Amino acid sequence: MIAGSIVFFIIFFLRPFGFDQVPENLILFHAFLYGFVTLVTAAANLFILPTLFSKLFDETSWTVGREFLMMVWQIVTISSVNVALTHTLYGYPLSPTTFLVFLGYTSAVGIFPIGILVLLKYISLLKKYQHTAQSIEQNIFENEATEPLNNQTIRLTGDYQNELLEVKANDLLYIATADNYIQVFYQKESSVKSAFLRSTLKKAEESLSNSPQFFRCHRTYLVNLQKIEHISGNAQGLKLQLKDTTQLIPVSRSLNQELKNQTLRHKPLRQAL
Repeated sequence: MIAGSIVFFIIFFLRPFGFDQVPENLILFHAFLYGFVTLVTAAANLFILPTLFSKLFDETSWTVGREFLMMVWQIVTISSVNVALTHTLYGYPLSPTTFLVFLGYTSAVGIFPIGILVLLKYISLLKKYQHTAQSIEQNIFENEATEPLNNQTIRLTGDYQNELLEVKANDLLYIATADNYIQVFYQKESSVKSAFLRSTLKKAEESLSNSPQFFRCHRTYLVNLQKIEHISGNAQGLKLQLKDTTQLIPVSRSLNQELKNQTLRHKPLRQAL
């Protein structure tokens, strides 16, 4: 919406790149067309590309660098549709030279506002997730339980015969997906152990459904909220630091509020030491 509005404003009011030659009775309509195709192209990039290339747009690996590359792609695709529109409206020839000319035009018009939007988005997300991390961490730590939560024995089974792992609920740290397996991390004899089971995270989640301290925070991670030592937030989202581990576990952005609600519903979560 913003990109389309900027294009419309520049063409209609400033009339650069030869638009001052467009008749007065057409300039409003033509400025609207350029703004509209810019809006549609930018929206298609934002909504269709993440669907087609979900791994590339995975929030756990998204960086400012990738955001910048996305900005460059926006400029290239918007330039392309602008060439096609200019050819349709004014008969401008379709050629590599025409594309390069319009790439320069689009870059001159779009690089500054888009760059500012990327920076503002980064700052906004950074502040948002830092505040969310502090809020959730406060929910977890402000009151420690005087009685430990139910330390029942958890039974996790795999698809193979006799594939079974038994571990106390308070010893289970987190579970991660590993191709066709899950990797279970748990504490045993003052150290962290891990075990592989041929299973799915969904099946493990079902096995832990009666224990409120376990939460699936991401499509590839299920954590014991009792074991959280620190929550950090950056522009990519929230990260969980668990006791005796160095792995930073991501929280899906769509689950931030659910994580906060979980810590409120079952507060206090931490067992007495």
